[in-house]
Amino acid sequence: MNIIKNVFPILFLSIIINTNIIIAANTFFINENGSWNTTTNWLNNHVPTSNDVATVCGYNIAVISLDNQNCGTIYCGNTNHSSFTPFEVPILPVFSKIAIRKNGNLNVEKLETGKNGRGNFSVCGGNLIVSKYIKLGITKNNYPAIGQLFVSAGNLKTINNAPLIIGYNSKGEMIVSWTGLVEAGNITVSEKAGSGDSVLRIAGGKLVADNITVNNVNGNKPSKILISDGKLFWKKSLVVNDTLKIQNSSATVLAIQKDNLNFFERVLKLFGFDSHDNSNDNASLILNNGSKLEFEFGANGIAPIILKNSKIKISPNAKLIISGTYYTRANGKSGKFLLIKHDGYSDEKKFKNVELSGFGNLIPSLAYEDNSISLVLKKKENTISRQNQGILMNYWELPIDDDVDKYAIFPPLTSMPSFDNTLIRTHPNFGKTVRKIDLSEILRTTNILVQFKGLVYIPKNGKYTFTIEYNEAIRLKIDDSTTGKDKSGISSLTLNLTNGMHKIQVGYYENIGKAKLKIYWSGPGFAKQEIPEETFFVPEPPKGYNKYYAFGNIMLDKERLYNYCPSFLFDEVEGLYKIWSGGAEDGDFILYKGAPTLDKLLQCPTAKVLHPTHSNKFDALHTCDPNVFVSDDGTFYLSYSGLADKKYLPRTTRVGMAISYDRGRTWTRLHNGNHITDVENPGTGYGTGQSAAVKANDGYYYMTYTHADKSVHGLVVEVMKCSDPSFPIKKQISVTNLHHGASIDLAYNAKKEEFIIISNSSCNPDKTSNSYLAVTMYYYDKNWNKIKTVFLKANTLFGFGEGAALLTDMKKVPLEYSYHEQKSYVFSAATREYKINTRLWASWVEGDTKYILFKV
Repeated sequence: MNIIKNVFPILFLSIIINTNIIIAANTFFINENGSWNTTTNWLNNHVPTSNDVATVCGYNIAVISLDNQNCGTIYCGNTNHSSFTPFEVPILPVFSKIAIRKNGNLNVEKLETGKNGRGNFSVCGGNLIVSKYIKLGITKNNYPAIGQLFVSAGNLKTINNAPLIIGYNSKGEMIVSWTGLVEAGNITVSEKAGSGDSVLRIAGGKLVADNITVNNVNGNKPSKILISDGKLFWKKSLVVNDTLKIQNSSATVLAIQKDNLNFFERVLKLFGFDSHDNSNDNASLILNNGSKLEFEFGANGIAPIILKNSKIKISPNAKLIISGTYYTRANGKSGKFLLIKHDGYSDEKKFKNVELSGFGNLIPSLAYEDNSISLVLKKKENTISRQNQGILMNYWELPIDDDVDKYAIFPPLTSMPSFDNTLIRTHPNFGKTVRKIDLSEILRTTNILVQFKGLVYIPKNGKYTFTIEYNEAIRLKIDDSTTGKDKSGISSLTLNLTNGMHKIQVGYYENIGKAKLKIYWSGPGFAKQEIPEETFFVPEPPKGYNKYYAFGNIMLDKERLYNYCPSFLFDEVEGLYKIWSGGAEDGDFILYKGAPTLDKLLQCPTAKVLHPTHSNKFDALHTCDPNVFVSDDGTFYLSYSGLADKKYLPRTTRVGMAISYDRGRTWTRLHNGNHITDVENPGTGYGTGQSAAVKANDGYYYMTYTHADKSVHGLVVEVMKCSDPSFPIKKQISVTNLHHGASIDLAYNAKKEEFIIISNSSCNPDKTSNSYLAVTMYYYDKNWNKIKTVFLKANTLFGFGEGAALLTDMKKVPLEYSYHEQKSYVFSAATREYKINTRLWASWVEGDTKYILFKV
């Protein structure tokens, strides 16, 4: 009895302790941008621990940069916490984000992003370990939620066979890039109806999984695995029910399946007796009926799929698509290209459904061998130049320019708008040279407007019929003849055409329906067929203009009153493209965006990272004109312009400095918040500002900045150097004066010891017949003697506004960006707006912020 009395309190206490362990708390992250482990950032000051349910909702961003954070379940991308109903559909879509950075480590059981808004989980350093599951794209009441997972640096690992589902019942998107590492068990792309259009994108880094499956849950919204760089490894099977697409030659696609035979089976096999029916067992690449395997050759060819110790299963209705447009544009040569190396066939020994296009001057054919499938390219005779092969595509999402200006274009469209409308010309989401006229590049299927514009090559004289099948409205124009309707159906146009190039333009819009666009032709000697890729061409640019590959939005003008003078870096530690710009609401702020790919900058949230002081400092009213550079120890520095309010300082522009310890996301002013440049006659002109800095081989940091007041009789660009990256006044050394206008950027080529000044040279967009985008690059030697001038001009029908930035690496060396393996320079700026489209007096800074890719 005494034993029972003594044991009972112990048992009771044990039950209480264990009960406390398993009780989970619900908590909400309530800071717009803050640390995960800070108590005041969480509702009721409760930082999540093991078994807790944590929700990051609204427009909040939670940052993990410390060791050993734990949680039971994480929801990211929900309605605002204030309603206390995190799974209700919000009135407006939200963008919630969780980021793991260097030194951050998180262990979580369940992770769901995109609950009923957009949820993004980014791993740009540190480690994420998940033990039960990851689900991207969770929705309720058919709300169009998007769940994203980006791994640009650091590691993601699932344990205990935890599944990773990219698109659970709404759209999911996963990007692996730069040095990111993903180790997972089973990965599924598109789990349930509603998750169509989900994508696993390998753009660098490495992904290793046991099994990978891409499903077909909605034929109108194909789901896909897209590999353009990096490494994709799988140990057991890669099952394709929808689309597997490989681009360019720089990826590694490898099955590392091992022989699973036991010892007895190995002995039998050694002597020629195989007791194992392995017709399907060792197939590690399984192409089921309805699947598409696409190879899109880049300038250097294509990366093959290598199946080690395993077979390929080609189902009777699997389709092989091979495109050579980008290869032939780069003057690709004939030869034999390995597509798939395997250990045998477990079903069909050939693809019954094959599409080869875009090879122009080369004749493509397939070569099937016992353990490989290759593409053979042979030369044609009597060929034409293919360097301009492709067609220009412009893409808009409606509403267009909905920023409280006088004019905007709202959905639904009831008739095809004019592509000469200034709103349409200046506000495309992107423009690029694509392979052919189709909808493979659209970003969504509702409330969109698309234009294709270029040339079509007519092989011989005769009568041609062009037919378009579409939903919901179309315009087709060949030379000066037009056809089209504003309702679903089929439109056709028959013309007598001569051999050679003819103008072609297609306009298409979709409100709410099934996006569909296919263009066919028939002519002398051939029946109706889809117009092949090698038939489309981009015209040579007008005299004095240069070729460009693509442009795209970074920030819509409705997000800020105006945006200008950006600074553009690729962070090689986190694998992120980072851009800082000036932006205004009531006063100016320094704004920041970061994303693992250029095209994702638009979707990532914009943060205010430096505010005016509203005090007795030089930047009391405004902080603007940011320029970021990195010191040798990896510290980020910011030079920026500020404007005072006349109370304590004469109202003129001056340059100040700030420092960041989190790679450019938050900034601390240096020199007690005081400026580092001044003017002799304050208030008699602009002042000093619009700075940019680099470090040269001689160990000095060089800064350029504009100076405009009575003391310099106009505007000059001054150059100074300093041994200290913070540019204290006592250490500054004047170097020289230059004359290159305002709002310039500065880069540096260490190998050649060249300074490069980048200046915006765009025209006035009010001249409708002569609107263009242009930048000038001025090259100087180490002593600031001019070497050369490079002028780049694009016929974009819109112009850059104030400032133009060149994308560089962390040493400010111009970054050579790969566009289908063709090198390009990337420039960015806000675009100019037309006066009728703006509510702002400064129309030259009120348009969307865009990037453009010029051929190197």
